[in-house]
Amino acid sequence: ETDSKQKVNNQLDQLIARADELLGKGDSTEARREIDKAYHLLKVSIESIRSGQTLVRSLQFETKEEEYDYEIDRNDTHNMLIRLLVEGKEKSDYSKTQVTKFVAEAKVLRQQADAYAGDGAYEIAIDLLEQSTKQLVRAIRSAGIYIPG
Repeated sequence: ETDSKQKVNNQLDQLIARADELLGKGDSTEARREIDKAYHLLKVSIESIRSGQTLVRSLQFETKEEEYDYEIDRNDTHNMLIRLLVEGKEKSDYSKTQVTKFVAEAKVLRQQADAYAGDGAYEIAIDLLEQSTKQLVRAIRSAGIYIPG
């Protein structure tokens, strides 16, 4: 078992190193393919370890402010994904237009959420943040990259 884990780790390291090398040479398409291979290998390995079990994570927050902070982190993470995975890599003018539209909608919702949170209306702010994050997911997907959410 430890042997197979080591083999998977070695394969992942090789795929990631190859992706870094390709990216350094400016070949982002091939680098992405290598990362996709690594992702698939990791996914299959995890499925094998779990033997079909479904993991469920329930989030418990002490306060609405704490939940709001969590949603801020989620929203920030999705904004980062836009910058890393999408910006400048849209496949068509339509895709670029869609990404821009969804990101703009997300920004407006985020600003509204920040305003409500500033007034202590965390429940409304949380709802707006969730809507903002959904728009960011749509932006990423409209660029041809599937992410759950």
